[in-house]
Amino acid sequence: MATVDESQVAFLDLETTGLDPIKHEIWEIGLIVDSNEYEWQLPVRVGGADSAALRINRFYERVKPLSEVSHNGMEAAFLIAKLTAGRHIVGAVPSFDVGFLEPWLRSYNYCPAWSHRLICVETLAAGAYQIMPCGLSKIAERAGIDIETGQAHTALGDARTARAVFRAIYSHD
Repeated sequence: MATVDESQVAFLDLETTGLDPIKHEIWEIGLIVDSNEYEWQLPVRVGGADSAALRINRFYERVKPLSEVSHNGMEAAFLIAKLTAGRHIVGAVPSFDVGFLEPWLRSYNYCPAWSHRLICVETLAAGAYQIMPCGLSKIAERAGIDIETGQAHTALGDARTARAVFRAIYSHD
């Protein structure tokens, strides 16, 4: 059975107000590093949001009032830059996530220092299970992983699922 040293990876997922990093924004970040879980909700302007994205990630059901947002952007950016430095980003289509995260970090004058070799669990699953990438929930189902009710399309929930899929693939014969 193969294993991998998870001290070299950071499991990441974002929820955004749409698919275009130029006109849409990050509103939720989930990150798992060395078994420590982090979650941030960021204040956003949803006037230019894609309504389909807000439906999928259940924005209006889950968004916290500004008074309850635990970290301001500067604090979150510092911690994310620090925790991901030198690590491989692992997630479901992590190129999407870092496409949003990199300019966001730079807007706070932090330079992303994660490995440029991103690890996509959907791509890994394609090889391990001989299936085409088809979305994190379907990949998890194929790997025999149960997703907690209400956790799909939440940043931390999807980071947890990506970690479970990653572990399943590395222990798969």
